[in-house]
Amino acid sequence: MKALRSLEIKKIKLLLILMFSVGYSCLIFSKAFASPPPCKPWQILVKQHHVNEHNRDLTTHVNAYNKDSYCRAKFHNSDFWGPKLFLKKSEWKKHELLTVLELLASLPSYLEIEINSFRRQSKSEIDKNPASSNLSDKSITLYDLFFNEKLTPQKLILAHELGHFLFIKLSPDEQQEFVVAAGWRLGNLNLATRKIELIRPAKLLKEDSALEPEEDFANHLEIYYSNPLLIKKHNTNAYNFFIKRFLK
Repeated sequence: MKALRSLEIKKIKLLLILMFSVGYSCLIFSKAFASPPPCKPWQILVKQHHVNEHNRDLTTHVNAYNKDSYCRAKFHNSDFWGPKLFLKKSEWKKHELLTVLELLASLPSYLEIEINSFRRQSKSEIDKNPASSNLSDKSITLYDLFFNEKLTPQKLILAHELGHFLFIKLSPDEQQEFVVAAGWRLGNLNLATRKIELIRPAKLLKEDSALEPEEDFANHLEIYYSNPLLIKKHNTNAYNFFIKRFLK
């Protein structure tokens, strides 16, 4: 009887060892052949790899370990711009999306502005226009000319369009401060609109700066980002307005 019971115990032990071995093997197998995580179009897959023993800082020691596969943003701010850029991806060619994503990564942090989407169209209604902004639906549209532009760097075009959104993000007091600094003056009361008209600056930064303060602001921002000293040479007050708020 004792011999029979001992045999049963041995069988149970063997069964448990077998179950553990199979389970452990399945775990190793599943880790080795598991599908990598699905990455977004603006991310890249970093495959599973070994991390050597190291010191994270003066007080934290990290033992060696195997790091699982994970998704990483292509550029430092791709997770911010990616969803907006790829929202209408059917309108774009793949290389265009990646080009714009890389250009956006080169812009300063003060231009990381919440917009809804980037659009792609062949031609603007305005002649020789590479891009346009729609403040009502918070979108930026890029045209064929943007990708063929030879005179103006593409990142400056993006900075200009984002400048429109940055202007409306300013407080009313900040907008007024820019208007005064840029040289706009109050005119007469328009009886039809019941608004006081603005007189454009005597010395315009660009020809289309005369359209409205918002366009003038976008022009200032574009040149400030490109070469702040040009703004300083053109108008010290406007330069001081930008340097106080937006560091290069």
